[in-house]
Amino acid sequence: MKSQFICFGRFEWISDANAEPTLPVKWRTSKERELMAYLVHHRNTFVTKEKILEDIWPNVNMEKGTVFLHTCIYRIRRKIASDGDNYKLEFHNNCYRLEMRGRESDVAEFERVTSGEMVITPDSIGEFAKIANLYTSNYLEEDGFFWAQQAQEKYKSDYIELMRRMADYHLSVQNYRAAEHCLRSALLQNPFRDDINERMLRIYAKMGDRLSMQKHYERFTKLLQEELGTTPLKSTVQLFTELYYGDDNDDESKA
Repeated sequence: MKSQFICFGRFEWISDANAEPTLPVKWRTSKERELMAYLVHHRNTFVTKEKILEDIWPNVNMEKGTVFLHTCIYRIRRKIASDGDNYKLEFHNNCYRLEMRGRESDVAEFERVTSGEMVITPDSIGEFAKIANLYTSNYLEEDGFFWAQQAQEKYKSDYIELMRRMADYHLSVQNYRAAEHCLRSALLQNPFRDDINERMLRIYAKMGDRLSMQKHYERFTKLLQEELGTTPLKSTVQLFTELYYGDDNDDESKA
């Protein structure tokens, strides 16, 4: 198994050097582990020593923090050395950089796809689904690293957009159950997205499932009222009315 870093959910390093390659690397201290996650987070980019100390040891004075940093760097270098030539930890002009020569992390693979145009076709849907499955949880969510919060929100937004595009593709080929699954995954990350909820209504309409459409609309309305003290957009209300009562209105006009 190729050495890789897991960043969605809890940070782990699955190293070739382990006696049991499927088990994550063990760390002497939590700060050593956090520093490794930090270096992976800033992969292939030089970060100043001062910035590292500010982010990893914010409540420790410079002298003591520097000692802690050097100790962790020493241990990390030993782990990297035992892993072969997969990574290189550099120090230049008072800055550190973890060089990763390939995409040895789930987040790097995720970025490769979501940073592009995300044009989904019959030939590419399988690859997009594979990448979507990497997003098992939010970025470093279980660790609670404050320096990862901005990236966490970005990757969450990218995931929702990926799910939206996959849902649109499945809808275009009339694979309504798959489209519903994608939208549910998106709503687990942000249940307040009006566009995603409107797409869900359209899918239930395509499926002819008026009961599920009604329940979804009622849940969304209740959620907005209880959590935000507001109501659905006029466009959402109008869409639901047209989709749910459309046939009845047509029958009445014919009568």
